[in-house]
Amino acid sequence: MPYGAYQRVRKRYIEEEVKNASPVKLILMIYDFVLASLKKGDTVKARAGIRELIDSLDFEKGGTLATNLLSLYEYALRKIHEGDLEEAINIIKPLRDAWEEAFFKRNLTEDTQEVSEG
Repeated sequence: MPYGAYQRVRKRYIEEEVKNASPVKLILMIYDFVLASLKKGDTVKARAGIRELIDSLDFEKGGTLATNLLSLYEYALRKIHEGDLEEAINIIKPLRDAWEEAFFKRNLTEDTQEVSEG
């Protein structure tokens, strides 16, 4: 398959994955996007991803947690602006891992409930 065709197929696949993802999975995908961008040195995309994370915060439901996440995201943005991409990774990676752990625990709980109800 020519490289251009591969890119088009890959893009369609990603678009479908995003369209069908739950809000929880979308946040995980954004974290992955930010980390991949930081590792490539693409600060424009990394900052855009962090802004998406900031926009997703729900201060009404999230309270102190949302406020604390906002502080961490803003700190990561400052580190990116200063060129300290490693420190930005050190901030974002544990948040991503915690989100993934919560996502899988949530799915496991839902699956267990379905089995016990079924």
